[in-house]
Amino acid sequence: MKFIVPLVSICMLAAVFVHGSRPEENAATQSVGVTVEGEIESSQASASSDTTIAETCNPSEEHCGMKFNIDLLKELNSVARKYPIPRGRKVAVGFNANVDMIVQGLAAVKDLIPKPRDVKEIRTLTDFVDSFAYWFQKGAAAERFVTSDKLFEQIVASADSAEGKVLYRTGGNAALMATNLAGLSCKCDVLLGGIVGKQLNILLQSNIKTVGERGMQNDPVHLILEYPKGATWNGMKAPRANRFIVVRDEYNSKLKAFEPMLKYILKAQKENVYFDVLIASGLNQLEGLKPEERMNRVVEIKDALKLLHSRTPIHLELASMADRNFLKQMAEALLSISDSFGLNEEELAMLYEVLGGKYATLIDGKIASKHPLKVFTREQLTGKVPNPRAVSLALAYIMDYIDILSASSFGNRRLTRGHFHSLGFHIVVSRLNARKQSWSAMLDSAVAQGSVTATLKACGFPNDAIVNDRITKRDIDLISPLTFTVADGSKINLSLEKPVGVWDEGQYRFYFAPVLICHKPKVTVGLGDAISSNGLAYSLKFQ
Repeated sequence: MKFIVPLVSICMLAAVFVHGSRPEENAATQSVGVTVEGEIESSQASASSDTTIAETCNPSEEHCGMKFNIDLLKELNSVARKYPIPRGRKVAVGFNANVDMIVQGLAAVKDLIPKPRDVKEIRTLTDFVDSFAYWFQKGAAAERFVTSDKLFEQIVASADSAEGKVLYRTGGNAALMATNLAGLSCKCDVLLGGIVGKQLNILLQSNIKTVGERGMQNDPVHLILEYPKGATWNGMKAPRANRFIVVRDEYNSKLKAFEPMLKYILKAQKENVYFDVLIASGLNQLEGLKPEERMNRVVEIKDALKLLHSRTPIHLELASMADRNFLKQMAEALLSISDSFGLNEEELAMLYEVLGGKYATLIDGKIASKHPLKVFTREQLTGKVPNPRAVSLALAYIMDYIDILSASSFGNRRLTRGHFHSLGFHIVVSRLNARKQSWSAMLDSAVAQGSVTATLKACGFPNDAIVNDRITKRDIDLISPLTFTVADGSKINLSLEKPVGVWDEGQYRFYFAPVLICHKPKVTVGLGDAISSNGLAYSLKFQ
């Protein structure tokens, strides 16, 4: 995509929108920085109340338990490899694809003074700067839509002219998942539903099948502002490496690739050719539509997906969203006809809240409950290291909620699997009492595969890096708890002999895998997509 606009810097534009209107922001920003540090410390403290790092990890060493970390990664890889490579499995992935323009985020905004706050959509330059600051101080990924072509072009032009490299990569949840499934450890037979224009046609692997002609039009461009862990800006410090995504994309916001893709799949069904799974992603792009148009589109998608044969499970991959009402409506409509879902800690907290989930009451900083292991705080879900017990309770609540909602509406499907991924660990949950089961009995391998994928992709290592000892002790670290308490009071203890934790709570079974994180991550974009798609492929029943 070419932007025929003058390269106006954000700094010049911000003189009117930011500097001129908020003389008090310097002080506000400083106080925000202090608050962020406090939140990080608090979240770690709350997580540590029923979680501990293994005794094999000696905090006095330069990097905690460095030798143990390498051994743990190897053991996780061994568990992942128990499951045969799902080579040739037919996977359909929709419904968005674009080109990502990746820039150094702070280079584009370093001279600006923000007032951190979240916005549902970016209407002004002030909205852009403030929203970026809000998510930067949390170190959390977020995506927001720009309401006008002119403003988006100005932001992109400024980012393009800022210091540092500008990279163009395959983008869009569906395209990233398709790339991972076709080219990494899965080597699946992949169908991608999404626009593939001139630039993406060059970037995309040739063995990914697409619906429609390739390379015939310009690609939508999404702006990715990346930042490293520890980066500082106006008194704020990023607690982890991450990115902020800015979008103005009319094609994907209407999910125009949906109908052609479904038509292809339904035609194959008539010929008794069935896909092993359909991954529905990019639904957050609908936030780019007017509110009254969004649910109309969701209803169209829901009705069309009901035509899919039940032997093809549907996985709904969630993403960052701003409109809570729309998230609730979309989740109720689409999770009720899905078999599986995937999300991260921020998405889990927001979904739990909009579906009516409640947090623990605190009195003098302590949880006030007769059953303290059955409740949790928001910080225990969204802290730097979420609390595994809190995550499992929130996942079970969501699956219970959807189960009640969908009991009488569409009997051919039931939500039977969920995949939670965070920086420090992953959890896969499966329903024990499902009449129809689409998933392998080896979900410990699936969660381990997701963990190993996260390490390799974030560090930029090839797939054979673990077995060929190409990862050194100083490349990775462990922040996940290896001992923690679950809701029934049981202790889960992980070790080199038992690198994946498994426990049952009511009608659910949970699989927990720690993630070995990179000291210097090379990739933040698409990590969640790689994790979810790989974990899903390794969750499928054996053929």
